[in-house]
Amino acid sequence: MKIFLLIICCSTRLMGQFEFNIENSNNLRKENCKFNPTKIIEVRIQKDSLKNEYVAWTIETIFRNNRVSKYSMTSKNHKYIENYFWESDVNGNKLIRYDSTFYFDTTNLYRSGANLSNRINHQDTFVLIFSENGKLINKKGNSKIGGNSYQYDDSGNLILANSFNHKDSITYSKSWKHIYDDDGRIQESNLYSSIELTDYYRFFYDNQLEKKVRVSFSYGNLVALKIINDYYNHEHQLEKRIEEHSEAGFGKTSKREIFYNEQGDIVFETGSTLMLDELYLLNLRYEYKYDDKNNWIECIAYFEPKDDKGYNWSYKTIRTIEYK
Repeated sequence: MKIFLLIICCSTRLMGQFEFNIENSNNLRKENCKFNPTKIIEVRIQKDSLKNEYVAWTIETIFRNNRVSKYSMTSKNHKYIENYFWESDVNGNKLIRYDSTFYFDTTNLYRSGANLSNRINHQDTFVLIFSENGKLINKKGNSKIGGNSYQYDDSGNLILANSFNHKDSITYSKSWKHIYDDDGRIQESNLYSSIELTDYYRFFYDNQLEKKVRVSFSYGNLVALKIINDYYNHEHQLEKRIEEHSEAGFGKTSKREIFYNEQGDIVFETGSTLMLDELYLLNLRYEYKYDDKNNWIECIAYFEPKDDKGYNWSYKTIRTIEYK
C-alpha cells in the first residue's frame, strides 16, 4: 500500500475550473480562516516498514487579521515556505504579493558535473493584481518564472487562462465555454487548449444529488472518463461521494466511495482509485477528536478491519489550533 499526500490550496465545486491553482484573496486557504485562528500546526505521523513511528510532515499556518500571513511545510529533508503580503483598500484586505522558498537536502544526491542544490532549491516572488470584485486577473513571477493572466465571464466563472514565460510570451493557453440553466448554474463547460477540445464537463443538479461528468480528449480521441456523484441530506450537507474513473486504452476502472460526518470530515472511504495508470485499493476509516469549538484536533486513519489492539493505523495527524 502506497500513501500519497495530496495538498490542495484552492478548490471549487466545479471540476476543472481551478486546476491552475488560482490564488484568490477571497478563498485563499479559506477552509482554515473560518476558525478565526492565529496559528494552526498539523503534525502528520506515519509508520515505516518496521512499524516505527516517524513525523512525516509538519505544516504550520500563521494568520493575521484572519488572513494567511505565512505557510510552511517541513519534512526530514524538505522545506517549503510561503509568505503573504496584504494591502488594505475600500473593499477589505487584498493579497498583492507572496514569496515562496523551496529547499531540498541534496547531500546524498550526486550527479556528475551538476550542482543539484542550485537546480532544485529556489526562492520565488509573485505579484498579484485583482479586479474590483476580487478576481485574480494577473500573476507575475520574478524574471526567471513568468506568470499567468485570467479572464472571467459576467457570472465570475473562469473563461481564459494564459501562461507566460519570463519574456512575456504565451507558452500555454486554456479557455472555457459555459452553458447555464435557468437558475444560473453551469450545465456544460468545454475546456480548450488553443482550439482543441481537451475536456468536456456536464453538471446535473438535484435537491439531494449533484453529478459532475468529465470526459477528457487527446487529439480528438477519448482518453478518460470521470464521474462524481455527491449526495446531500435535507439540510444540504454532503453525506456521501462516489467517484468513478476509467481510462481508454488501459482497460482500468476505479470506483471510490467516501462518507462524511456532520462536521464535513471524511469518516470512511472504500473501493479503489486510479493513479498514474495504477489501481490502488482503499479501505480506510477515520476517527477524530474535536475541541470545544467543534474543530478536529486529532485524526487517525486506519485500515479496516482493525487488529485486536487497534494498531493497524495508516497515519495520524495531530492539529493544534490557537484562537484569537
